[in-house]
Amino acid sequence: MSASKTTARRMKLTNAVIAKYLIPPTEGISQTTIYDTEVIGFGAYRTSEKPGKYFCQFRIGGRQRKKTIAPVTEMSVADARDEAITLKTAPAEAKTLSMNANWRGKEVLR
Repeated sequence: MSASKTTARRMKLTNAVIAKYLIPPTEGISQTTIYDTEVIGFGAYRTSEKPGKYFCQFRIGGRQRKKTIAPVTEMSVADARDEAITLKTAPAEAKTLSMNANWRGKEVLR
């Protein structure tokens, strides 16, 4: 049984970098991934002849999640990076709001 291989690079994502390095996977490699150096967890991947996709990895409750943002043909790197930042801060804000709501609820009940 052969294991599928991936190639991964880490560099500042720009539209030129996406065009140059996010190429279709070659024989024996199932996925090509590029991680951004500006926003940890943000990157782009490509698994076939279709255009690649931007993604963001983050943690919620200690569990890692991966959210696809958009195809690279439909969004610029700058817009995708902004969306990744929003996605990465949303779990922390949701947890803070949840904790505040619980705290207020306990105060009202007392």
